[in-house]
Amino acid sequence: MGKDSTVERAELLHKAAAILKEHKAPIAECLVKEIAKPAKDSVTEVVRSGDLVSYCAEEGVRILGEGKFLVSDSFPGNERTKYCLTSKGAVAALHMIHCFHLAGFPKGLISCVTGKGSEIGDFLTMHPGVNCISFTGGDTGIAISKKAGMIPLQMELGGKDACIILEDADLDLAAANIVKGGFSYSGQRCTAVKVVLVIDRLLIFLSRKLKPKSQN
Repeated sequence: MGKDSTVERAELLHKAAAILKEHKAPIAECLVKEIAKPAKDSVTEVVRSGDLVSYCAEEGVRILGEGKFLVSDSFPGNERTKYCLTSKGAVAALHMIHCFHLAGFPKGLISCVTGKGSEIGDFLTMHPGVNCISFTGGDTGIAISKKAGMIPLQMELGGKDACIILEDADLDLAAANIVKGGFSYSGQRCTAVKVVLVIDRLLIFLSRKLKPKSQN
C-alpha cells in the first residue's frame, strides 16, 4: 500500500467489486451446485456482494482499526480480511477471493481457509494472531464466544424476523412478500420471515390470501 493507503485500498476494493460482478455467472453456478441456492438468487447474491464491497470501500476510508474475522458457512459474500469456511460454499468463496487477487491486492492480505469446523474452529478461535471475530451461527457462536477470550466479537446468533401488517396495509402485496420471505431458499435464510404480526380484524382476510400463495 502507498502513502495514502486507505484511498488506495478503496480503489482496489472498487476494482475487486467490478471483477466480482464480471464473474457473476461462474460464481453463481458454484452457489447453485454447492448450497442449492436458486440460480436467479445466486446471481443476485454475487451482484449484491459486489455492491457491498463497493460500499465498504467508501466506508473503509473512515475506519481506523484493523480486524481479522472468522465467518460461518452460510454464504460467501461479505468482504473480510480473512475467511474461514467449511466445505459448503468453499469453491464459490475461493472464486471470490481470486477476484480480489486479480484486482491487485497484495498476496496474503486477503486469505481464505477452508475446512471442517470441528478440525479448525477451535484453533482459529483461540489463535493469538486473531484479534477480532465475526460469526453467524446459533449454538456454535455461543461456544466461540466462550473460547475467544478478551477480543472483540461480532455475533449474529439467529433472529425472529417479523412481518408487521398494519391497518392500511396492501394485503395482496403483504401476502406475496410473506410467502417470498418465508419460503424462498427453502426458508434457510437468516433474514427469512419467521413470524407475522397482524391486526386482529385483518387476520382472516390475510389468511385467505396467504393460503393459495403458499400452496403454489
